[in-house]
Amino acid sequence: MLKHEQIQITLSPFQLEYISKMEAHGYSREEVIHRALNELMAKDDKVSGCHLPIGEYSQQKNNNMILVEGGSIAPIPSFQAVLSSFWLSRYPVTQAEFKEVMGITPSHDFGLGPSYPAYYLSWFNTLEYCNRRSLKDGLTPCYSYKGFGVNPDDWPEGWDQEIANQELIYCAWNANGYRLPTEMEWMFAASGGCKTRHYQYSGSDLVDEVAWHVGNWGERSYSSHTVGAKAPNELGLYDMSGNVWELCWDRFGSYPQGTLNNPTGPTTGNNRVRRGGAWYYNASLCTITTRAETQAIDRGPCMGFRVCRRDELSLD
Repeated sequence: MLKHEQIQITLSPFQLEYISKMEAHGYSREEVIHRALNELMAKDDKVSGCHLPIGEYSQQKNNNMILVEGGSIAPIPSFQAVLSSFWLSRYPVTQAEFKEVMGITPSHDFGLGPSYPAYYLSWFNTLEYCNRRSLKDGLTPCYSYKGFGVNPDDWPEGWDQEIANQELIYCAWNANGYRLPTEMEWMFAASGGCKTRHYQYSGSDLVDEVAWHVGNWGERSYSSHTVGAKAPNELGLYDMSGNVWELCWDRFGSYPQGTLNNPTGPTTGNNRVRRGGAWYYNASLCTITTRAETQAIDRGPCMGFRVCRRDELSLD
């Protein structure tokens, strides 16, 4: 028997085993129970598939990442994505973060400094970063390449130089390491998740409040900008509109039909999704609904990303 605030809880052996597992990941028993109760209350109150907010402790746990509580989004009337809770980095990956993991930064000429977003990155480059950061942080990497495992040191030379090599990448969605968000995870988070106010851009209907685009370069002309300089969206996420495009996991293709749980995009197609617009592009491309595509090997001064993790405490 455990007490949580004013509630007495009788735990089954399975529940005790689950709590022990979460404690091994660094969560306190109180945190696990608090999260479980919040989810149960959310279900009882029929809160549109969204869980109730949890405390600041969870944001502290995940290295400046924001918990995006599970819910649903319908990018077109005939398609709805139902999403489990996940973590998403507060900012695009910065040049300092990229260099700390990779030892170098490929960014140059279009905004250089530790707080600028990392750019000149291909889709392949972002996967390598995710795995190396996962290994560095003691997490299980999400991506593996062919039969060469999850450590990029073991991947063959040239693995990231051919578009066709994306067919050899596998994502372990249940792994607890870092990965790219799916397109629907990105769109849901950009729209404010369960706290959405249905803005046109991520956090506002006024693009200049939240996004760097070609019309508001300001003093840093012809350049990206330091992350977090504009206002955040409803979840506290910055730069999801403008600054740099953000790569997603999904192949680019038509939206599917019906209701899908945690969709990961089409199974065929050469190009990958990028979202959010960028400093060099018109404000109209900074909307939450705008979709664009890029080849897996392409790099550019406007191409960046942010990282995602599954929520280990999710009871979905």
